[in-house]
Amino acid sequence: MLSDEQRRQVAAVISNHIGHAPQSSVLRDLIGANLARDAPPWSGEKLGPWILRRALLRPDPMLFIKIVLDCDAAGTLVEVHAIVTRLQADSTAWPSTPEALWVPPEWPFVDREGLRQVLDAMAGGGGPSAITIEAPAGHGKETMTDYIRDLARLEGSFAAVVAPLQREPEPGVLDSMVADVRLALGLDFATETTHEEPERRGVVLARELAREAAAFAKSRAWLVPHVRDVSGLEPGVLRFVDELLGLVQATPATAARLRVVVLADEINLLQLTNPPTVDARFVLPEVSDTAVTAWLSSAAPGKDEEVYTLATQIVFEEVAKKNPTPSNRLAWIARQSKAAHARLMVLDDG
Repeated sequence: MLSDEQRRQVAAVISNHIGHAPQSSVLRDLIGANLARDAPPWSGEKLGPWILRRALLRPDPMLFIKIVLDCDAAGTLVEVHAIVTRLQADSTAWPSTPEALWVPPEWPFVDREGLRQVLDAMAGGGGPSAITIEAPAGHGKETMTDYIRDLARLEGSFAAVVAPLQREPEPGVLDSMVADVRLALGLDFATETTHEEPERRGVVLARELAREAAAFAKSRAWLVPHVRDVSGLEPGVLRFVDELLGLVQATPATAARLRVVVLADEINLLQLTNPPTVDARFVLPEVSDTAVTAWLSSAAPGKDEEVYTLATQIVFEEVAKKNPTPSNRLAWIARQSKAAHARLMVLDDG
């Protein structure tokens, strides 16, 4: 509904309205007591994007309309006010599919509601300090990294450092990963450790990072290692990730600045000594016909149940014709689901 530029504009007027150090009474007046109670203790500059995203994820446009009218009473955002006027005249113009269902934007994002809720809580400063996401190839790990990147962009409260981990032709994976996280946290580059043994070096670098994140970080960041291939990984890389997992879970001051999300085909193969607790370990199931039907009914509401069932049947028939490899199957389900959604939307016009 809003372009990226319009998002920035609305978030800016929200931030100006609530001020640098928002008072609880101002937040309650703007977004209601329940949402104000859930708001993280951030500055107005960071809270503006958070408030806008929460409004855009509502099932109706009422909060979004109120925010625009309250925060831009002078009507400086002409195009945004035009959108508000249309919504006031016809609330059905409000997108029926929450934007969280679309990752990447051109594909339908199906299922994973519980995991998305946990990630959203982490982005708001709550939730676990570390989680793992496990799934075979083609079940959506890449989509989850896209979701995390998008979450970071929309929230504006943390940076996502996604690190694909696999055999590389040249060394330097560990140093690059550490440097990217330190930059995201606003830290200087690490001083070179004297520990030459790779496993020990990974431990030392993790401890230095955790300690400095707790004491000196200027911003928040997530390290998102996506382990694509365990064999052939540069020595010390997994030991660094493992040690960091233990530190963020044991040290609240570090977790306040740094979170860790590990993705892998099989977490047990990583032989982690500091895995997250059981309730912070997630397995992505294969996308089922039930999930696709539920998504289609949400994305294009108002049809008979049989219509969604038939549309889903066609989706999986078309995917079967492609006979994709396991790693490509979810992508083809997504494409065919998007095509089914387009066909259902045409039915609304006639």
